[in-house]
Amino acid sequence: MSSPSERWFRTLFAVATIADAAFILYQSTRSNGDPTVPDLTTNEAYAGHLAVYAVLGFCAQTALLSRRLQTVLAVVAAATIFGACIEVYQSTLEGREASAYDALADLAGAAIGAFVAFAITPRWQRFLGRP
Repeated sequence: MSSPSERWFRTLFAVATIADAAFILYQSTRSNGDPTVPDLTTNEAYAGHLAVYAVLGFCAQTALLSRRLQTVLAVVAAATIFGACIEVYQSTLEGREASAYDALADLAGAAIGAFVAFAITPRWQRFLGRP
């Protein structure tokens, strides 16, 4: 049974995962040229893809607090499928296009974030008083 602090911790990271996914979806589906939000979805912005998917992978893996390699691989796969679906959807939008390089940057970012979270999970568990 998890403690109240662990439930709050997991909830915080679950909400952060959803918020990051919503941000990615918004950025990916908006029309190019909107000056109010920085564009992280151009071909020149692979670092942007890498960063937002690293945050996504990190938050999702941290919310699960799992030390199982299968969980990390599932998080990376889910984030990659999410990114691939967005790329396919972008191909239907005027002024947007799908990019395999963007999808690869998404995969790399998700893997980096999830594996970093996986590596520090024991510290989170000690912080939360979990054996």
